[in-house]
Amino acid sequence: MKGAFIGSFRGIDETELPAESRPIPGDYEAWVRTTLASLRPRDEGIVRFVRPRPTAAFSAQDTMHPHYKSVQNQVLAHGFAPVERSTGGRLAIFDENALVISILAAHPDPREHIIERYQIFANKLANTLMLFGIDARIGELPYEYCPGRFSLNASGRLKLAGMAQRISRTSFQIEALICVTRSSPACTALAAAYAGLELQYDPHTYGALTDVQPTLDYGQVKTTFKDAVTAALSG
Repeated sequence: MKGAFIGSFRGIDETELPAESRPIPGDYEAWVRTTLASLRPRDEGIVRFVRPRPTAAFSAQDTMHPHYKSVQNQVLAHGFAPVERSTGGRLAIFDENALVISILAAHPDPREHIIERYQIFANKLANTLMLFGIDARIGELPYEYCPGRFSLNASGRLKLAGMAQRISRTSFQIEALICVTRSSPACTALAAAYAGLELQYDPHTYGALTDVQPTLDYGQVKTTFKDAVTAALSG
C-alpha cells in the first residue's frame, strides 16, 4: 500500500463501546476535519474502526437541493441524525448495523494518488469479503444509493459497501462504510429521502453481508477487516 499510504499507523477501535458512548455523528465529522488540518509530515497515521450511531450523511451536492431542509427533517423523524460531510457522492444512511473504517494520514502529495488509493483500498476490502465466501465485486450498481465507481457489491446484485475520500493540501482521509447486517430503518429512510431529493434509487440494490452469509456476526466481521487492513498498512 506504499505510495498512496505512507508511514506508520495507529489503530483506534471504538466498535465495542456501549451505544451511548459511540461518536456523535456531528462530533465525528468535526474530528475528521480537525485531524486532517492538524496532520503534519512524519506524523503517525490513524486507522479508526467505528460502530456508528444512526446517521444520515448528506453530501455537499445534496445540500443544494431545494427540498434539502424537508428531507433533513424527514430522516430525523426516522431516527437518523443529519450531518453534512465534505466528500462527494450522495446521501448515505446507516446505523449500528454498519462498520466504518476510516484511514487518515499526512502525505506530501495526496491528490496524486487519489485513484490509486481507491483501487488499493477497494481491492483489500473485496479480498476480505471473499474470505467470508462472498462473491465480492467492485463497481457501481444501477440506481444504488450513494453511487460510486469503487462501491463493493455481492454478485452484481447487492451493494455491501461504499467508499469516500477527502483531501487537504497535506493529508487525506479514505473511508469505507460496510453494511454488516440489514437495517430496516435505514432501508425505509433511504427510500423516502431519495424520493425527496428526486434521485433515482432501487431499494433492491441495498444489501448487507448477512443477506449473503446469514451466519456472520458483527464481531467476526470487524475482527477480520481490522486484521486485514492493519496488516496491509503495516506491510
